[in-house]
Amino acid sequence: MNPSLTDFHRILFLDLMPWQIQDWPASKFKELNHSLVKILPAVQPFFKVELGKALSPKRAYFYSIIHSASNKYLNEIFQIHGAITKASEYKYWAHLELTKTLAAKLNETENIISKKNLQLEKLNPNLKSQTDDPNHQDEIFIIQTLKHHLIRLYLEVQELFKDHLSEASRTEEEIHQIYFSEIPSPNSFIKPAEKFNLPGPIFKTQTKALPTEFKVKSIDFRPEKKGVLPYDTIVKDRSRFSQVEAELFSHDLIDENYNFRNKHGQIHVLSAVFQTLIKKGYFLKRDFVKKSEIKSVDIRKFLDHRYNSSTDKPFRIWGNSPQELEKFVASEYWIDKILHC
Repeated sequence: MNPSLTDFHRILFLDLMPWQIQDWPASKFKELNHSLVKILPAVQPFFKVELGKALSPKRAYFYSIIHSASNKYLNEIFQIHGAITKASEYKYWAHLELTKTLAAKLNETENIISKKNLQLEKLNPNLKSQTDDPNHQDEIFIIQTLKHHLIRLYLEVQELFKDHLSEASRTEEEIHQIYFSEIPSPNSFIKPAEKFNLPGPIFKTQTKALPTEFKVKSIDFRPEKKGVLPYDTIVKDRSRFSQVEAELFSHDLIDENYNFRNKHGQIHVLSAVFQTLIKKGYFLKRDFVKKSEIKSVDIRKFLDHRYNSSTDKPFRIWGNSPQELEKFVASEYWIDKILHC
């Protein structure tokens, strides 16, 4: 399950774009707001947004949608956080939500603000003002509310995964500077949340087992096998390849003796790693002794022999489905970050 930002997307791009429903009467917005199923927080949040009172039925309707959408996202990310058992999973979710899911929505929101001139400084609290169209004023309030809720969600995820961040935490001001071109307000609109009668997020104490030593082996250590190329014939860069093997060990795919652990689902992960290493140039393209091309199947046989694995079928499936492989690798943070060789 991935936390959902569907309603944010609908407001920015689909059926809930506020500039597409300018002609609706106030009575319709009141009716729709009354019929909305409000989503409440299931776990004590860290922050809240205080952007000001919604001064029109249209603003109130969208405020309800955005507030419920924020609660829905947080309920889901808190649920994921509570089910995690490994440090690598904490790091994966923190990276995914901060640098991909939320970052994408923040960038999209900035594009809408710039394109439609929805900067906060242009918001006039007096709806009867003749200096601006009331519909445009509503749109500023709605998109700025959405923007600040996204910043709030970023801060919530940072706080929830604070012990597993790959980079230093960012403040509200820093997030604003990174993702938005408009001048930030001197006043913060994100405050500590009031205390509800709700359970707090569960921060598990990680019990650290004594680490098993992993020794780098930049040589062939298995008995020779017909049809399997030697290490020196196939590996381009010993140092880079050894770093990847250390990652295989740290992510529990191989043990200290380089044997594939073969737990449920791991065969697909290992096969995806094999395909990624080929794509990123970790292996030589020619056997200079036999003066022949080194093919993907030769690399797969070498790796399977090295790790006592058998990835023939899933390796071919990934090879025939490059788009699915790309999606899978993008979802596995540590595979996605493997450097090109």
